[in-house]
Amino acid sequence: MDYAKNKNLTLTQSPYSYLKGFTLVEILVAAGIFVVVIGITVATFTTSNCLQSQTVVLRETSQSGRYILETIARDIRLANDTVGRDGKRIPAFEVGGNSLTIHTKDEQGNDVGRIYEFYDDPEIEGRQTIMVSEDKGSSYSDLISPNISISKVEGKDIFEEIGGSDPTQQNKLAINLQVNHLEEGRRAEQANQVLQTTVTTRSYPGFE
Repeated sequence: MDYAKNKNLTLTQSPYSYLKGFTLVEILVAAGIFVVVIGITVATFTTSNCLQSQTVVLRETSQSGRYILETIARDIRLANDTVGRDGKRIPAFEVGGNSLTIHTKDEQGNDVGRIYEFYDDPEIEGRQTIMVSEDKGSSYSDLISPNISISKVEGKDIFEEIGGSDPTQQNKLAINLQVNHLEEGRRAEQANQVLQTTVTTRSYPGFE
């Protein structure tokens, strides 16, 4: 470019003065908008991540509680009063302290005494759970995952027999338990649930 022939330029003007750029104010405004957008994005991601974690904890707690109830309820419905070798009646289930013995049948139709027991986990401090054994003397297996704990509902036992003294009525069992997640923090506290149900055997005593 021949600046000498450009009559629009004065002696005090820079040859690049006609080129325009961003002012400091414009740069600060753009930087501020960028920071706000990044902040909103991070906040949205954090909130979404927390909600997802809360959902996982809640689902795991709920599924563990329902699994216990459904497992015991299934055995109770299949249980029948039986007669022992001495001719005495053996009820469909027996409640003793923190244990529940259910007289049911295996896949071959043989009578089986399945035992559910509420006890303190010796390996994890502060954890309580429900274990199941196929018969006395056999090994117990845990019904739920190690990060779930079971506790008693205030004023109630885990297993309560209803109307067991009346031989003409169906055997009924009330199950009361509180399911707790062992993860620390507010998410675990919000996921704790109290589950209660009453299960009835399908057979009447003496009418199998």
